[in-house]
Amino acid sequence: AALCYLPTRFTTLMEFYHTEVPLAYRHLGIGDLLVHRAFEWVEQSNLLVIPSCSFVLRYLKTHYPDRNSGIWKYVVDDEHTGIERLASRD
Repeated sequence: AALCYLPTRFTTLMEFYHTEVPLAYRHLGIGDLLVHRAFEWVEQSNLLVIPSCSFVLRYLKTHYPDRNSGIWKYVVDDEHTGIERLASRD
């Protein structure tokens, strides 16, 4: 199983673009665990994420329905928004 990500032009901004769980292991919570652990890493590393993967977006909306809470502070819609958020951190 894998969660694929790409760095952007900024070292603290990543794009989560794909998750893959082998067919035999689907519907066992492995995808959820991958996303959960990835966001633990994001939080510990103080990164921002562009979640272009539909599974990641669905996970966020299901587990964190309030966009003003928790993990959403590490989520941005696009690179431009990420750049603005990074600039406001300084």
